[in-house]
Order: sequence, then structure tokens, then C-alpha cells
Amino acid sequence: MKFRIIFVNLFVAAVAVSAISNYTSANILLKLFFIVLLSLAFIVLLKKQGYGILYLFDFRKNVFLLRLLGGLEFLLLLNLVYSVNIEYGLFKLIQLNLTAFPLILILAKTLELRDEKLFEVFYISVIGWSILTFIAIAAVNPFDQSTVYRFELTRWSHVILGRFEFLLLTILLGINVTGRFKVYKKYAFAAIILLIIAISVTGLRSVMLGTFILVPLMLLIGISRKEVKKGEAALILILLIITPLAVRYFISNDTGKYRIDTLLPTNNQLLLQDASVTGRMEAYKFSVEKFLESPVIGKGLGGYYKSADSTGIQGGRYPHNILLEVLVESGIAGLLVLGYLIFLIIAKTRQMSLGVMVFFLAALYLAMFSKDIPGNSVFLLGLAFIRGKKLNDDL
Repeated sequence: MKFRIIFVNLFVAAVAVSAISNYTSANILLKLFFIVLLSLAFIVLLKKQGYGILYLFDFRKNVFLLRLLGGLEFLLLLNLVYSVNIEYGLFKLIQLNLTAFPLILILAKTLELRDEKLFEVFYISVIGWSILTFIAIAAVNPFDQSTVYRFELTRWSHVILGRFEFLLLTILLGINVTGRFKVYKKYAFAAIILLIIAISVTGLRSVMLGTFILVPLMLLIGISRKEVKKGEAALILILLIITPLAVRYFISNDTGKYRIDTLLPTNNQLLLQDASVTGRMEAYKFSVEKFLESPVIGKGLGGYYKSADSTGIQGGRYPHNILLEVLVESGIAGLLVLGYLIFLIIAKTRQMSLGVMVFFLAALYLAMFSKDIPGNSVFLLGLAFIRGKKLNDDL
């Protein structure tokens, strides 16, 4: 059990670290450190379960996944060759090879173990991480938004934790509506309440909007399946409504109040004046202009670039939208490939569980508003659920 706990929590930490999207040497080394540590932990776990180290590299039962990742690697290298910003494109390729691809392969091998205890440990760990992130946000005084923004590491308290909380919330809701691990249900609901509060105080609008959509939908599914009581659902929905209002009351900084106010439908004009929103709209417009320069194959990996003095998006390296990013860098051809991957992930995860599918839909939703492709590599983890033909099927 001890090694299950270590492995699961290292996996969660590695996924969270993969969302860091600045490209300093320190952050690349941090990602490499977690991947190496996770791999070592998985090897120990395999040995405890009677498997040798070679099991980690044995994909004879699922050749399709290996071929798919190999094909993606080839396309990325090809895309890099004609990039107009090859240095940044190379950084992106390194990030994907340090985060997305290793995590996909490790997760695929983990699923092959069919270890129910491992999934139980994961559920308990998610509850623990939910409480931990709530404490972390409370510790940085979220009611003073100027304090929150002083943290570096890609504004971890605002963006990283805000997005991380949304995915944790999705996992807890997804498992609860499927009726699994009922013995921990009361703890899960307590964690859900804490996450709703924490998401509100981070002030990340895309995450708050996603929460307003996700929570009622999942609660309705839970009620229809008789896995969620109407009283429980009512309590969470009431909390969902009053929490932003309560947070707005306690926030002493005008910036924090403004971010909540701009979520109200009556304040559309106020939202359109927001520098973050106008900056993204400018980036979207610029993406279309870039796409039209090379609509079939794009500008190459890392090909989106806009000087920092002419955009509201810091750095100007990506448009903060995965579809536009792919369209600019690899054109219509790349968008077709991404569409195929999305289809595979949604189709295969739905076969396993509604909750799993919703998780990856939530990850895709986040990718529409922030980060670049490596920073949104959590969505690509859905490829680990693909089960293709065995090696002997080709013979």
C-alpha cells in the first residue's frame, strides 16, 4: 500500500508540474526530475507486484498506442523543420517529451495492471490534494489579490492552482456520480465544497465559468443515477451561487471584485474592457492572420509569435487557445490530426466511465482559455486509455 501511495501522489504532482508553461532551465529540470522520480517509483511498484523492469517497456498488447505516439513524434519533428520560430518550437517539443509522452506511457501501463487498490488510493489522494490546495490558497491571503499576483512560477496561486482545482473537482464529481468508493463519499463532498470556495477566491474566470457549468450538470447526472441525494445537490448548488458573492464581500482589493463582477451577464461591456480579455481577442485575431499566411501546413511548431509591446498577452508566444495554436502552427492538416486525437480520447474514455470522459472534456475546456500545448498536455493523457491491436494480430 505504501508504494501505491507514493506512486499515485508522484503522478498527480508530475501532472501538476507539467502545466507550468514558462521555459526556463529550472522549470525544464523540475519536469525532468518529477518524470525520473515517477518512473523509479513505478519500477518499484511493478517489482512489488511481481513484474520485472521490462514490463514498463512491453507494449506488445497495445501496439497501436506506441505507433500513435511515434506518428505524433514524427509529425512534430516534421513540423519543427519548417518552423519560423524554431528555438521556441524546440522548447515545446522538449516539454512534450518530458511530460506528455512519458506520462501517457506510464498511465497506459498502470491501467494494464487493473489494480483496484491503486484506483482507491488515487481517489483518496485526490481528496487530500483538494484539501491541500484549499489550504495553500488560504495561506497566501486570497482576499488580497495583489498578494496573490506576487508569486512567480507562472503565477502558481492564480493559474496553476485554479486550473488544478477544477480538474480535482471534476474527478471527485465524476467518481461520485458513478457510485464507486461510497465509503469515502462524505469526505469527497466536503472536499467538493472546499474546492468550490477555493476556485471562487482564485478569481480565474474561465475556471469559475466552467465550475458553474460542470457542477449542476454532474449533480443532475448523479441524481438521475440515484448516487447523489437531492439534499446534497441542493446544498452544493446553494453554495455554488452564494460563494462568489461572499468572496466579493470579503475581498478588499478592487481587482478581485472586478474579476467576479465581470462574470455577471449584465456586465458584458465591462468584460470587453478588461485587458486580459481584449488581449486574448487581439491574440485570436492575430492567429487568424497567421493562419491565412500558411493555411494548409501552418507556420511550424512554435510559429505563433507576437511581440510583447503589441499584445495584452504576456510574452506573445501562443494564443491561449489550443485549437488556434494548432491551426497557426500546423494548419488544417494539424487540426485534422488534433480532431482525430480528440475523437479517440472521448470515445475510448467513455467506454471506461462517464466520469473519466468528463475529466478529459474538462481538460480540453481549460485548453481553450490558457497555456500552450505542453501546458495543456493533461488532455493528451486520455490517449493512455486507447486499446489497440496486439502484436500477434499483425502476424
